[in-house]
Amino acid sequence: VGLLGDLDTLVPILQESGVRHGGYGTEPRHYAMVGQSLMKTLSAGLGDKLTPEATKAWLAVYAVMQHVMLEAQDTPEGQRLFAAYQRRAHAPVLNDDGLPTYHLLEVVLESHNTRRMTFQGKLDLIPGGHMCVLDNGIIRNYTPYHVSASNPAFGGVPTFSIIVKKYTNGPLSTYMHSLEAGAVVTMTGPKAPHALPIAEDEEAPTHVVLVGGGTGIAPVYSMAHSICRGHGSRPPKTTLIVSFANCAEALLVPELKSLQNVTVVWNFSRETHEDEVRSKLGLGADALVVLKHLSASTLKGLLSEPISRVLLCGPAGYNKNARQVFGEGLGCESRFVKTL
Repeated sequence: VGLLGDLDTLVPILQESGVRHGGYGTEPRHYAMVGQSLMKTLSAGLGDKLTPEATKAWLAVYAVMQHVMLEAQDTPEGQRLFAAYQRRAHAPVLNDDGLPTYHLLEVVLESHNTRRMTFQGKLDLIPGGHMCVLDNGIIRNYTPYHVSASNPAFGGVPTFSIIVKKYTNGPLSTYMHSLEAGAVVTMTGPKAPHALPIAEDEEAPTHVVLVGGGTGIAPVYSMAHSICRGHGSRPPKTTLIVSFANCAEALLVPELKSLQNVTVVWNFSRETHEDEVRSKLGLGADALVVLKHLSASTLKGLLSEPISRVLLCGPAGYNKNARQVFGEGLGCESRFVKTL
């Protein structure tokens, strides 16, 4: 404050402070918060002595300080320090065994036996890849269906979300379902998927079919989302087939309904009334609904364009049947039908 009348001395100090604040992770919104706190402090300390004229002067001075510091923070050095802070702040905390841990932020019931679980953490994840959850020597892979570098629902922190189905004799899924927000979970990864619908060295296919059963829709959903956002203005035609026993077990319904430029086929093996399915899930008249097990005859009527790639993800029996449908039934070459 004593240097307010000596800008030649004050400005370099503010510039140095602005650069340094980049290393503290300071964002523009923080300056506004500090400014509000400053004025409340002055009002509480000075009372009636803080006249409207004095308030206006303080606000003007703080605006100059904020401008100079933010400009300094936007320099290459300020940005370098800010990026280093982000890496430190969002790096997972290591447990006593040196393994990374992640904080559970939210748990939402997805179906009677499946939960959505959102964790704080920044992931550099290939779509379809997975995280390995560890507990008491047991490891299970879960694919984040949603990854956010800055999630506004959680104050702008990076997050990732998985879906976890509870199995009767599954100790790790039982453990995951016992957790509440605030828990800390040990995970390693991310790991790349075992197969990709489009290999880096392959010519872009014209029609990709992704097939997911149960929680296996998480990897294929993330791939479908990525394909249609990451291949410029002309992504390949993408068909996503999602299979469930009934409407009560349908997963990621809002996400699937929001997919752009993707043909979604809703497959239910134990539902018998199409109108009820559309009503329960809020599907429009143009949604493709199949109320039977997947078969070549059914898919021939839905997949009119030639298929160039197929990727399957579901229980072993489901994958085996789907591979036969696409291979023997629809004539797809085995080398183009892959299983996650």
